[in-house]
Amino acid sequence: MAFWPLAAREGSAKADSSRRIPMVGQREVGDLRQPFGVKENFGVNHNFCSLTTECDHRYPIDGFRWGDNNRTGLEEMATIRAAVLIPDKRATNRRTRVVAKKQKKEHPAAMNMDKVAIVIHLDQADCPVATGSELSGVVHLSYNESVLRVTDILIGLRGEARASWVSKVSDKIFDTNEVLIDQTAGSSVMPVEGVNVREKTSIPFLFRLPTELPSSIETKFGFIRYEVYVTVDVEYSQMSGCFLSPGSRQFKSLTTSRTVPVIATTGELMLSALPSLETEQKEQFDDVICCWRHSLLVLELQTPSWVLTIGQALSVRVKMVNQSHRQLTWCSLLLVRQVQFHAQSRYEDVADCRQVCTDLVCVDLPNVTTGDEYLDEVTLQVPNDLVPTSLHPCLVSVTYKLVLRVKSSTFHETGLPIYLATK
Repeated sequence: MAFWPLAAREGSAKADSSRRIPMVGQREVGDLRQPFGVKENFGVNHNFCSLTTECDHRYPIDGFRWGDNNRTGLEEMATIRAAVLIPDKRATNRRTRVVAKKQKKEHPAAMNMDKVAIVIHLDQADCPVATGSELSGVVHLSYNESVLRVTDILIGLRGEARASWVSKVSDKIFDTNEVLIDQTAGSSVMPVEGVNVREKTSIPFLFRLPTELPSSIETKFGFIRYEVYVTVDVEYSQMSGCFLSPGSRQFKSLTTSRTVPVIATTGELMLSALPSLETEQKEQFDDVICCWRHSLLVLELQTPSWVLTIGQALSVRVKMVNQSHRQLTWCSLLLVRQVQFHAQSRYEDVADCRQVCTDLVCVDLPNVTTGDEYLDEVTLQVPNDLVPTSLHPCLVSVTYKLVLRVKSSTFHETGLPIYLATK
């Protein structure tokens, strides 16, 4: 241990006996009370319980001064030594955690003794389930009955529609959810005593989906989602294996879920009850050059019916007349899906809506030169994995339209709304 001359300490104390020595990590320039030959270190922790003997004797502990008339230098140094010997609880906890990790590695089976494994199996696997049909499956449950026991199991089907976003203009938060379905298959009480140490149980379930449910969909501003969820109530025992008394039992609820894709059964007859749509759309556009209007662009679409079926090969009559001084390029026929979201402000009585448009199918058409006309029957194949038009709109609704898009000086397009039904 390093000491410094007694005269230096006594002279310093006589010069200013009320002056406090800087705390650990601080020192005034020219301070004679700094020990000679001790290396400077300003990164010392202020918690004296964590100091080491290499740096404990350099600075005093907060609460007394060097050269105090009531304390000698040896007493002061003894106080510092005593402070250093105080055990650090944080270090002890760290050592305890390290030992516990080593014990877990030595006994890997003990890590899962208090675990409950829940597996949801669907008879339809990952295939979409049609509305109006039955959703069935089995819940597989396994646990260690010597450590815990399951007292109750609840299996349910939940459907929710949600629209959520933040307005970039007003910074308002719009967030609204709507419960579409919430069914439960009932609860079953597990037996108190089990035959095997590792108890395994299989519980079947069955739900019947209503016909008016909308199809599942996931997009940027919201979703329509269906889930099968399982809630298990668990009672834990003591380390000795004996269960706690009824007045001090410890219960815990465990929940897991699995997403179920649902597709609405929307036939052509059901869509026929909706307002009829036009089967022909014709639109004219002016081609403006240097603030002057020049001739016209004519775009025309015509379909045999305004109700389409998923997977159908649709024949569309397309007509493009170019009477401008520019060539029509980037000509294409598209099937576009429109998803609309309606939400209420979380903190104010304000409503807002959003729309996401997605090009599902694109058929490239030839360019049309100046003064020419294009007229042809174009075949458009409707994909099989689409959801039908929303028959019962909620917070999230789905619609479709055919779009004829061309580029002259700018992009021009004309649209024809359609209904999309299931097979």
